[in-house]
Amino acid sequence: MSSLLDASPQSDNRREPRYRVFSPAHLHMVAAQKLDARVRDISFNGLGLTTSEPVPVGAELPITIGVPQAGRSGSLLALECRIVVVNRVLCGRDYRIGATWVDLRGNKLELIELWIRSLRAAGPTYRVPDDDSLQWSSASGH
Repeated sequence: MSSLLDASPQSDNRREPRYRVFSPAHLHMVAAQKLDARVRDISFNGLGLTTSEPVPVGAELPITIGVPQAGRSGSLLALECRIVVVNRVLCGRDYRIGATWVDLRGNKLELIELWIRSLRAAGPTYRVPDDDSLQWSSASGH
């Protein structure tokens, strides 16, 4: 079953509009622990995540994000970058995390820009395939 999500920008007096998405991610914690997460929204300044475990505010962490590949439905590019956690809120059983990008440039910045442009162009809805149908591949990100 596919999800339909609002791809219109969320406005709450931020510098850049946020676009609602539903994409898998992995936070790389200390001692080689990996914490599964979901990207809830994305902007040129950062992203919103949902996790099942708390993440310390102020933590700078590596993250791998599943970025949809243009023209390849159900295929995700594994983008590795760094974020700084700026806020955390417990919402039901999950934590909502707000984070900003750290040193996002070059190929990594281009991939995020392409993703946001595609969300902007998608109009009011953005179809995301089921988790089971998603295929990951790696990005060099140099």
